[in-house]
Amino acid sequence: MMRAISAAVLAAVAAAQTDPLVSGLEAFHRGDYVVAEREFRSSLKQNPGVRARVFLALTLAATNRCAEAERDLRSALESAPGETPRLAGIALAQCCLTGNRLEEAAAVVAKLKTRYPDDAD
Repeated sequence: MMRAISAAVLAAVAAAQTDPLVSGLEAFHRGDYVVAEREFRSSLKQNPGVRARVFLALTLAATNRCAEAERDLRSALESAPGETPRLAGIALAQCCLTGNRLEEAAAVVAKLKTRYPDDAD
């Protein structure tokens, strides 16, 4: 999962201007989740966009706060643009597994396999 997220983070950083979202993406890539969370929350206050919301959810999931992250991960899996549905789905499946909700995890993985059949992650 981290390999897939890292590639998306690098692409987002390269395409974006310096702002809290970019700072959050850079911190996320470094594994500095405290800073990433702060920056994503700041970005959401300035401009409530999908990317900041999804990466905040990914940050929460990465820090074992799946209960806070799952609603936004599910939403991103269903309707977010670009690469974010795949990343959200991977994190959501891991959250389900962590919570021992194997059937939910299997359903998310099945959806990911249908949408991204050639993706090794």
